[in-house]
Amino acid sequence: MSTERVEFEQVADGLLKGALEAHLDTALVEKLRVAGIDLNKKLPPAFPAADFHRWLLVVTRHRYPKLSDDEAFKELGRLAVSRGMQSTFLGRAVLTALQLLGVRRSLKRLGPSFRNGNNYIEAKVAELGPTSMEIQLGPLVVLPSYYEGVLETGAKLIGARTVQLTRLRTEGEHHTWRLDWTE
Repeated sequence: MSTERVEFEQVADGLLKGALEAHLDTALVEKLRVAGIDLNKKLPPAFPAADFHRWLLVVTRHRYPKLSDDEAFKELGRLAVSRGMQSTFLGRAVLTALQLLGVRRSLKRLGPSFRNGNNYIEAKVAELGPTSMEIQLGPLVVLPSYYEGVLETGAKLIGARTVQLTRLRTEGEHHTWRLDWTE
């Protein structure tokens, strides 16, 4: 059994084709092709996570050239959830189910949600109160700020009115945040 970290097709499809559709100019498509992914062809069912990270770096530097990598990855994480999830059939179905569950119950199911997109990220969620959770994700290949954008925007999409996300600690490739929200 392989232990290679892989991302699944729906992640790249939702982000690189769906979320970025309006921003995929010829120059970005060519930069991505040179980096190893041809968006004019059918995407493979899985690909190395390191490749995906490299592609996201190409996208952030093209799409957000004036932002730091950290800020750009956070913006890309926001875009991945706000537009990417809604651009695929599976993403729309998952989003609808999460909205029905509500913020607290959806966050408690964060682990399986991430495992639908890759084979390596584990999520540990501890309830701190009715509208407060501690979330640990790892190992992460992409900058943690990407996941900050995902968590903040995801919580809002599934029903949170306000979101406060605080990074608590980093231990190697594992990162822990506190997420507080209002409904």
